[in-house]
Amino acid sequence: MERAGVTSQPDKMDSQSCLNAKLFAANGLSHLATQLDPPSLIVTNSPIGKAMRRRPRNHSTSSARGFTAVELLVTMAVGIIMAAYAVPLLQNGMNFFKVRAAASSVTGAIQSTRFQAIFHGCPYALAFNKPAMTYQVSGQLPGPAGCAAAFTNIGPAIPIANGSSVTLNQNVTFQFRPGGLTQTTLGVPTLVLDSHGSKETITVSTYGNITVTP
Repeated sequence: MERAGVTSQPDKMDSQSCLNAKLFAANGLSHLATQLDPPSLIVTNSPIGKAMRRRPRNHSTSSARGFTAVELLVTMAVGIIMAAYAVPLLQNGMNFFKVRAAASSVTGAIQSTRFQAIFHGCPYALAFNKPAMTYQVSGQLPGPAGCAAAFTNIGPAIPIANGSSVTLNQNVTFQFRPGGLTQTTLGVPTLVLDSHGSKETITVSTYGNITVTP
């Protein structure tokens, strides 16, 4: 005979077995939910569906995208504006180096011819040809009887550096004495080289000093 309110030992064991069975069934459903594919077969409000909704999502998908037409147009406009500023600067720089190279060619010829006159002890001349953009060296060459009476060309005419892109303001001929003095027999002793606005002015003094400006 059992007392009221007291549960017998077999009843406790039955309750425990029922609870274990429910837990086992729930774990089985959760495991099944993770194995099922596709997820669309799972009822949303079912325990399996809830388990599926709790599964972690992969957020590693790249969010990269292409350029829009507006972005491309803006980039092209910026490039065109930069080119509009860069091209004139590049052209001015090229013209500057061309006229500087031509000035170096002219001053080198003047110094070399003057040195020849001093070294050989005879008059030498240097003629610049404006249309041809060349210079010709000549001299009263020394001989057994001394310096020749007339000037003789020494070698062919030599082109001025960058003569196709640089202009000369005049024809001019310099004559150099053995003592180092310089005189101008044609034109004036000031040469102006120009390359599309970039200029170099070369002035030769009577003592052979050369000044280049700017």
